[in-house]
Amino acid sequence: MKNEKMMLKELLMEEHSGPRCELIATLAIQNPSILEELIQLSFSDEGALSRRAAWPLRKVHDRQPELIKPFLGFFIDQLSDLKSESVLRTILSILSRSNIAEEYHGFMLSFCESKILNASTSIASVANCFDIYYNIAAYEPDLLRELDLMFDLFPPSSSAGIKSKIRIIRRKMHKKFDNASR
Repeated sequence: MKNEKMMLKELLMEEHSGPRCELIATLAIQNPSILEELIQLSFSDEGALSRRAAWPLRKVHDRQPELIKPFLGFFIDQLSDLKSESVLRTILSILSRSNIAEEYHGFMLSFCESKILNASTSIASVANCFDIYYNIAAYEPDLLRELDLMFDLFPPSSSAGIKSKIRIIRRKMHKKFDNASR
């Protein structure tokens, strides 16, 4: 086990590239103890090591989301303690592509709202929070109206990514409301 930990840390720190990320994701998919160590390192607040561990974790989720599903509650419980915007962005990206258990809906709505309204949150994290909020609120017209009001707080000078994400989600919202009124 200690050997696997050292090997994983060395792999993460020795090279930061797409192929290396894919290799580490493959190892994590094949070996549950490496996956668990990758998760622990992502949330360890160890600077570059945490950031580099989070990227292959996202690749694992993209390739085999069922492997990450048992850890989603842990991810959510740790969100408030994350200090690295890079790790936060990656974890939010995973959560935005996952079904979040109902027991976490209230926390996630509140967390995402605070990140959306915080000017220092990265554009990618805001976009992921928009997706998470929409996914949870999709069947609650009042919550969708709140999300729409949050969109109005973003000025026309917002980044292209934010404007695009707002347009995409508003289109989904209008389609949902149009279908509901039929």
